[in-house]
Amino acid sequence: MSIKRKNELKEKTKEMIYHAFNGYMKYAFPSDELNPLTCTGKDRTFDDVNNYVMNDVMGNFTLTLIDSLDTLAVIGDKKEFQKAVENVINTVNFDVDLNVQLFEVNIRVLGGLLSAHLFAINDEFGVKLDNYNNELLDLAYDLGKRLLPAFTESKTNIPYTKINLKKGALKDETNNCSAGAGTFILEFGTLSRLTGDMRFEDYARKALFEIWSKRSNLDLLGNTIDADTSNWSYSVTGIGAGVDSAIEYMLKAYILFGDPDYLEMFNKSYKSILNI
Repeated sequence: MSIKRKNELKEKTKEMIYHAFNGYMKYAFPSDELNPLTCTGKDRTFDDVNNYVMNDVMGNFTLTLIDSLDTLAVIGDKKEFQKAVENVINTVNFDVDLNVQLFEVNIRVLGGLLSAHLFAINDEFGVKLDNYNNELLDLAYDLGKRLLPAFTESKTNIPYTKINLKKGALKDETNNCSAGAGTFILEFGTLSRLTGDMRFEDYARKALFEIWSKRSNLDLLGNTIDADTSNWSYSVTGIGAGVDSAIEYMLKAYILFGDPDYLEMFNKSYKSILNI
């Protein structure tokens, strides 16, 4: 592929990013997501008696904007990145009576805040923000502490699937998939390294090692595990939804933190999958 063609594709990619992002900002912000057919915002919906219906992810905390922050930084648009960060700082509040799915909020919201924070304080990528005072990290720390009860209130090292951001873990939500239990070490580990509060990394590590300890004699993970018993409730394996990102995070955790235990887990998982 020629350099000219690569640059054409680069510009086309940026065009697509701006189309999606500007459409969200024009038609949906500060709602969580854009309804593409109606060009309206979508967050928590109302029922027939005008009460909020609890949603697994969306909670009026401007989900898509948070999820897009690092993309604006990656394409080098410092002006739009700064504007988006300011919008998040001025809009987002996690002190809400809302049930959320732990997995989704971790990868999309906590991860989005942390990655954007790292861009905002780093000169290397040309998007370091002036007059930025770690506000995104403060939001991430607040959110992280609200997610912790899913781990601390569990009877095992497996987190509950859902949590209320004000009230704590939903203890009837015990069935967690391997991905839902084992996909925290990157975000929680980064949060611990940035704040010095090692609880996050410790609990995420314990959860990953707990599901790994329950693997089959072929080094394969099941799909669904019970947070109260650490027993498989659905032991069928695979590399699709329910298992995929737990294995993905083993390798990424080794790359990010350098711990050989993560690489050993990944290598065994990879070898076993090739032999299925």
